[in-house]
Amino acid sequence: MTQELPDSGTAGDEGYCEVLQGADGPVYFLHQGLLFIVHDLLGCWSEPGEVHWLVSASVGRFGEPALYRLRCVLAEPDTGPAAWTVRRAAPGQF
Repeated sequence: MTQELPDSGTAGDEGYCEVLQGADGPVYFLHQGLLFIVHDLLGCWSEPGEVHWLVSASVGRFGEPALYRLRCVLAEPDTGPAAWTVRRAAPGQF
């Protein structure tokens, strides 16, 4: 099974996703109807109002892992919950 983002998402494109976090960081994320399983947390950094995670993840349990950047725009009291986006890293980008 090869793993690709749906046709509407290619390397470098960013799209909204839903994220389930564990104690150490993201565990799963749902993007365009596909469930991605996070295998490794490779990095985490913060910017004003945002937190970024670099992860290795695959579609389903047995998909081919690829690099993704998850970005969480932190919620402010008046704006509601945090918003997550995902972007697949292009080969050779890191």
